[in-house]
Amino acid sequence: MTGAAPTRVSLYLQTEEGPVRLAEFRLDGGRVTLRSYDDQPTVADEYLADGVPYDAEDREVPPSEPETFMRALLQSPQSSYLQWVDES
Repeated sequence: MTGAAPTRVSLYLQTEEGPVRLAEFRLDGGRVTLRSYDDQPTVADEYLADGVPYDAEDREVPPSEPETFMRALLQSPQSSYLQWVDES
């Protein structure tokens, strides 16, 4: 993956009323942080603990590789109800 890494990537749940932010990853000072907006665990919590699936290299990218982790979030599997958005 090349190019500048995003500095803020949010996870949204698509609802009938519109999108609802569930979580937000930030890249700050070479470190990834997670802010959750929901009381229930989400895929964002899983990614922070286990890494983001990165099919191009057939591996999970851990948050200890912050720039690659943030890029991988945007390439992670999307669904009809969950969406990752670059809000840098």
